[in-house]
Amino acid sequence: MANGFSGSISDFIDLSRQGAMGHILSRNRQLSGGHALSSEVQSIWDENALVLADFLQRIDVPHDATYFMLNEYDIPGHLGRCDVVMLGADAQANKQASVFELKRWLTF
Repeated sequence: MANGFSGSISDFIDLSRQGAMGHILSRNRQLSGGHALSSEVQSIWDENALVLADFLQRIDVPHDATYFMLNEYDIPGHLGRCDVVMLGADAQANKQASVFELKRWLTF
């Protein structure tokens, strides 16, 4: 499935600090077979990436490869996409998944 980012939380945090996250997500979506993000969504992601990175640093989630993150992920069998999907396992090896829909969009 097409996505704009796939990797560890620490990779996302590092990438968000570099700036231009919206452009990176759009380019990666195209490279993985998806549609590019609009310029408006790219601009919003530039800001949201920093907010999300700050949030991820404050919560009790491992930043290493035990948690995997997908951003702007195409929902299989659907025409929509998820802003953020996090996958991982807790200390007892129970698999966990979280889906985040960011609601800072200016229009819809």
